[in-house]
Amino acid sequence: MRAYFFLLITLGFHAAAGQTAKPAAPGGAAELVRVGIAAEQHGDYRSAIESFRKALVLQPKMAEAHAGLGEALAATGLFDEAIDQDLLALVAEPGRTAVRLNLATAYYKKGDLANARAQGEALHAAAPGDVAAAVLLGSVYIKMEREGEAVDLLAPLEQGHETNMELEYVLAFSLIQTGGDQEGVPGWRRWRGQRTQRAPM
Repeated sequence: MRAYFFLLITLGFHAAAGQTAKPAAPGGAAELVRVGIAAEQHGDYRSAIESFRKALVLQPKMAEAHAGLGEALAATGLFDEAIDQDLLALVAEPGRTAVRLNLATAYYKKGDLANARAQGEALHAAAPGDVAAAVLLGSVYIKMEREGEAVDLLAPLEQGHETNMELEYVLAFSLIQTGGDQEGVPGWRRWRGQRTQRAPM
């Protein structure tokens, strides 16, 4: 079951597509960032990376360009470079919680659990109601074989978020691993039910 869990968690990777080069955008760094974001939203990470890098030539400390570049690099599996860009974005603007989540995710996917945990815990402390951050941190705890901590973290968030299947899955897995089958199995069944409903015909 543990191997199946890790397979599912790593399915968060974005698939690169549509590698069509875009012409250079006029208007300076802000316009280049807008072009990069649009390319990233269409899965064209190669063009996105190019646009963000051009923006940083014009404005080397532009937090939004560093953040966008970090996200695009992570989507292509270049986690070390993505981490560097996320850290630079946080130096420029420490309060960007979305960037800290991206940073923690990059550490997690790289396999650097100590830093993933540190960033995840810092993010959870700053935004305790952020379910996405909590689910990531719970996933880190599971991979560190600290399922009890995952249960303590996620159980208080379940009420009001019963339709969040990522939360249901990670919490149910943690409960089952810690012997709480009676509590964990219903969540597991809800997750399986959602998976079945979403399966293509």
